[in-house]
Amino acid sequence: MARKRMIDPSIWADERFGRLSPDAQVMFIGLISNSDDEGRMPGNAAYLGATIFPFRGLTTKDASKVREEVLKTMRSVKLYEVDG
Repeated sequence: MARKRMIDPSIWADERFGRLSPDAQVMFIGLISNSDDEGRMPGNAAYLGATIFPFRGLTTKDASKVREEVLKTMRSVKLYEVDG
């Protein structure tokens, strides 16, 4: 798993990114910085909440809402299932 990623500064001017709530913006950047070299990582809400928001105490329900906002707004994020 890669540990260092560069985030292009133009992200702050991206219209879709700008529509995200602050928590969804953090989650989107967290997805980039925590994904593997193929851009994948576990997508369940509990994992995302614990990995991206470890000190906020985000509930699984809240993490799920933030994840859904990112999925709805950012075209580059896809949720899929493997082997059921």
